Amino acid sequence: NFSFTNTGSSGGGVTIAWDFGDGSGNSTANNPSYSYLTCGTFTVTQTITEGGCDAVSTQDITVLCEPVLAVVPTDESCAGACDGALNLTPSGGLSPYTYSWSNGPTTQDQTGLCSGNYTVTVTGNNGCTAVITGTVAAGGATPTAGFTYNGNQCLTGNSYDFVNTGTTAAGGATFDWDFGDGMGSSTAEDPSYTYTSTGTYTVTQIVILAGCSATASIIIVVNPDPSAAIIGVDESCPGACDGTADLTPSGGTPGYTYSWGGGETSQDLSGLCAGTYDVTVTDANGCQAFATVVIGVGPGPTAGFTPSPLSACL
Repeated sequence: NFSFTNTGSSGGGVTIAWDFGDGSGNSTANNPSYSYLTCGTFTVTQTITEGGCDAVSTQDITVLCEPVLAVVPTDESCAGACDGALNLTPSGGLSPYTYSWSNGPTTQDQTGLCSGNYTVTVTGNNGCTAVITGTVAAGGATPTAGFTYNGNQCLTGNSYDFVNTGTTAAGGATFDWDFGDGMGSSTAEDPSYTYTSTGTYTVTQIVILAGCSATASIIIVVNPDPSAAIIGVDESCPGACDGTADLTPSGGTPGYTYSWGGGETSQDLSGLCAGTYDVTVTDANGCQAFATVVIGVGPGPTAGFTPSPLSACL
């Protein structure tokens, strides 16, 4: 908005004609104002007429060009991923340009953006500014991950059942499972898995929905089984019932309990008659071992003699 102040003749009998040089603007005011529609250099002409005489004054003025801005957004890949971007292209005006974004950066472009509106003020080297707002839209719904399992188990007979508690297959999700032993994986929603060795394993579930993913992990333990060995001592004589069973547990997790077939709960047995004896050893984790010992019949003494002679006279 340019203001022009007459410094020449004025008053009664004086007429003034202004030509603002853009081919469309003119005025007869003493001190006019004018807004140009395009940038450029224009010659403003003032003609003052008094008593049939004219006086002309000209002056060049410049309307500086503002930058012209275009911004192209890249939306988030998934809701909350904050991987959006804004690609800003300035033109016109006078380069180089400077940038001031509403969220702080002074770079031309931005990356790593969450969903939302971002306004930038671009200033050309001539001091003219332009403002534009770019919008990063939220990505598709992010799935949720989570699962439960049926508890830590002993190696023998283990079968771990994993139940998805996150976004379901019915909701469009797919699944990648890693059972943590370097061998086991699955794409089922609720898989089962049998481990072949004891140890601590990290089970990882990845839930995928429309290109977005979520991850959950749980540490599980496969407990070692105990073992049991029995040294039996046979009866000393048939029916003496003085045999013994010396039980030695090992492995598993100490804190063993014992259950013999006859109801005994001690580690070792004594006073045993000939026969077969079974024991179940249970460790602190509930893992079990089974052992059997046979107590034999004792040899006892032998009887026998030879008479001489076999017959004789009284």
